[in-house]
Amino acid sequence: MPHPFRWAPADGERHASLDPAPHTGYPTGLVVKTLCERQLQVETGDIPWLWNTCPACDAKAHEIAQKPVPPTAGAR
Repeated sequence: MPHPFRWAPADGERHASLDPAPHTGYPTGLVVKTLCERQLQVETGDIPWLWNTCPACDAKAHEIAQKPVPPTAGAR
């Protein structure tokens, strides 16, 4: 079953949102409320998808998905 959140590149990071989105994802310029409690304007294209993930959105997304956050490579 898919998770209720969608990933949305915005403000230089990949954020996640529970806002409804079309099947193709959020369009450029749409303002969404992110899991880190910010209102951000979505950016699309190849480069934004390569941005780092917002740590707060990542933690909340893992919580919603009921999956633990994996340890960082240096923490092993």
